Amino acid sequence: MPAISTIIAVGALGVGFAGAAVQYSQQRKAARASERARALQQKQQNVAYRKSQVSNLRALQKAAARSQAVSTGVGAVGGSGFAGGRVGLGSGFGAASGFASQMSGLSQGISNFQQQAVNYNSSAAGWGALSNLGFGVANTAFAYQPSSGSVPQGVPGGGGPSVLFQQQDVMRGGV
Repeated sequence: MPAISTIIAVGALGVGFAGAAVQYSQQRKAARASERARALQQKQQNVAYRKSQVSNLRALQKAAARSQAVSTGVGAVGGSGFAGGRVGLGSGFGAASGFASQMSGLSQGISNFQQQAVNYNSSAAGWGALSNLGFGVANTAFAYQPSSGSVPQGVPGGGGPSVLFQQQDVMRGGV
């Protein structure tokens, strides 16, 4: 029958590997969510650029309509230049409200994907901690494996210095 420390070590290794696998999966999901947010940010920039181009075109059209109105003289109020200017203002308002709606939707999507990335990264960190705990328990359980019924060297209370004290000595620069 295997020693209890072997059973604990194998179980802890399973927890360690499972935690590492889930951590990796969560990190990949976070990366995909971040990429989606970046893609929406790029789309938002493209929309803003198109709007500025349309605004520039409308400004040119309005200037042309004004110059036509001025050239027709006093009768311009009833002329096509005046009507074109009024239509241009109305279509500018409609385009502006559509632009605001589109930008709002894109901003919401960006926020959603950024929040997903934060959630996945947080989950990955938790699974990483669980993985580290599992591997730490497995390492400790393997250190406590008795050989031929006696307490092995390197185990507190065993035949030699404990692993803990050896690690502390190494960290202090000792042997």
